[in-house]
Amino acid sequence: MARKKKAGSGKELKEHLEAAVLKESLKCQECYIWLEQHMPPSFFEEVAEEDILLIAHSLMGFDLQDFFAHIHLKNSATILCLDSEDADLRILKHYQMHGIKNYRAFISNEAPPFPRVKKNLRIAIIHFTMAPEMEKTEEILDPKTKNEIKEVVKVRNPQVTDAEFRKLLQGMSPRFLKAMGKERLILALDMFFRAKTRDNCQYEVIYDKDWKKTGAPSMRIVLAWQN
Repeated sequence: MARKKKAGSGKELKEHLEAAVLKESLKCQECYIWLEQHMPPSFFEEVAEEDILLIAHSLMGFDLQDFFAHIHLKNSATILCLDSEDADLRILKHYQMHGIKNYRAFISNEAPPFPRVKKNLRIAIIHFTMAPEMEKTEEILDPKTKNEIKEVVKVRNPQVTDAEFRKLLQGMSPRFLKAMGKERLILALDMFFRAKTRDNCQYEVIYDKDWKKTGAPSMRIVLAWQN
């Protein structure tokens, strides 16, 4: 025999659902605002708006996921964790069977809003090798910038032809080009061509004397190698 429905139970359920949706919406808004206030500008330049919403939603239950959350999309993954010296290793060990085209991490300037949490938030973005490029390399670097980079590289490596330079740029990920900046891209290309004619592995150590003011790493190591 069917259970008799209580009078008003449908209305109460609807009100409860509306209250739950409102509560979740407000919590998601709080997390989004926190990201806006505490993640670096480069994070918002690199990450699409719809992905930031997914990150904000994941941040809502960050503590329930033991402060380590994965967002899996078709050709990429986003990982949230507390920052530490071995954070990158802890992230990448979950993707040993994937071909990784691009990996970039962003760190907040403050710990996420959870009780007794003192470490900052690290958000890592991984793009897998099967991911199609949405932008062409030619659209990332304007002709003037490409010519400036080419001239500097050819001064240091006179043997480099225009065809080699163009082929190398076309083979680079647009995300990589965006992240590098002109000076670092010149250095990376210079090291790549050095690796072709000298030792197969090249590296440069870059020191930033104003790292306390800029917030940038005090030391960076750039590697280039030829398989």
